[in-house]
Amino acid sequence: EAPPAFRGKDSGSSIRDAKINLLKAIRPLDPEEVVLGQYVASDGKPGYLDDDSITDKGKAKKVPTFAQVALRIDNPRWH
Repeated sequence: EAPPAFRGKDSGSSIRDAKINLLKAIRPLDPEEVVLGQYVASDGKPGYLDDDSITDKGKAKKVPTFAQVALRIDNPRWH
């Protein structure tokens, strides 16, 4: 739910507590709803492996640089 105070001396704690409650309400992730990927070169723009600072390209091929996750939140506001 929304924090009880948005302004004033208690607003920081109220907002923090609301964020914590939201994070606690997240259901366990379903691996079928998680996507990992890696940025690749496109339209003249370099991809992750084109970065000259990467010395071990073989190892770098397995490094995800993108993630997408479906979050399911169990609280009345998000149903």
